[in-house]
Amino acid sequence: DGAQRAREEDAKASPVRATKGSLAAADAAAKLEEAEAFLTHAVTLRPDSLLSYNNLGVSQLNRGRVVEAADSFRRVLELQKTSFATIKGLDPQGGAHLNLGAVLMQAGRLDEAHSHWLSALRTGTYESSRQAMMRLASNKGRAKLPPASEIDLTFGEALARHGRSREAALSYAAAYSGAATQAEEAGGGVLAVRERERIR
Repeated sequence: DGAQRAREEDAKASPVRATKGSLAAADAAAKLEEAEAFLTHAVTLRPDSLLSYNNLGVSQLNRGRVVEAADSFRRVLELQKTSFATIKGLDPQGGAHLNLGAVLMQAGRLDEAHSHWLSALRTGTYESSRQAMMRLASNKGRAKLPPASEIDLTFGEALARHGRSREAALSYAAAYSGAATQAEEAGGGVLAVRERERIR
């Protein structure tokens, strides 16, 4: 209420600034609508295009059309199952899970959003996995995150898949170190756990 009053007072004090802001918002909305129209046409021309469906979903999400956006992101996941197409540096599956999670969060369906973010964490590129972890941590999903050592292992695997060996090795080392700490907290160090296993 106070913020609205401040905007109204600012608009009275500077009608030019208020008009420019309104025009900019209208221009942005028109551009989003135009982008969605182009992308809708693109998926008509190439119904197997992961990238076009993903971008259409992002456009729809930016316009507040969450149901349509969810459908577009689900289509990306369907296409990913049978597609041989890869786009260097892009992660259609991880991106679709991240985006579908965002749609579901906006719809108030946090458990389903968390499920998609966990999928992105497990199967995405390093960047998608990190985003998924951060979204879970900041949207009431921290308890659903695996232990830190498993996250480090997941990051290491994602980095290794994309040829980022040095970073993968560092992640694997962090995972091993974290697992050793967890083992110590559970009743002995890694060597003690191995010794108990040998005795059995």
